[in-house]
Formats: sequence, C-alpha cells, structure tokens
Amino acid sequence: MTEQAKPDFETSMQRLEQIVQELESGQVPLERAMALFEEGLGLGKTCRGLLETAQARVEKLLERADGSVETQPFEPRT
Repeated sequence: MTEQAKPDFETSMQRLEQIVQELESGQVPLERAMALFEEGLGLGKTCRGLLETAQARVEKLLERADGSVETQPFEPRT
C-alpha cells in the first residue's frame, strides 16, 4: 500500500473553486452539498498549511547573519 501524495497548492485551490461554484449553483442535493463542504474544509486546511510552510521558508531566507529575521510586507508590482 503506497501513501497518496498530497495535492499542491494550485491543484487544491482549483478544486476548492470548483466546489464553491457547484455549491453556489443551488442545484446540489443536501448529502452531496455536505460532502462537498467537508472536502472544501479539508482543502482549506491543506492550503493554509502550505501557505504557512511557504511563509516560514521565506522568513528563513530573510534571516540575517545575527539571527534576526527581517520581515517586510509584500507589495505587488503595479
């Protein structure tokens, strides 16, 4: 038995968007809606964990020689 690999952030977000669209359609039976909601909660948790890991990696990269961490807010290019 092999352990199934977790989906990456982009794949998880894409599936989460599909779930939201399906639920917002209003055409989903209650049992299906509950299953989709549960799946969406799991995907949200996965995405949050991946983002927290990425943030920790960025902070590690910004660590100064003296051990302090320089954090700066992200400012997207305009």
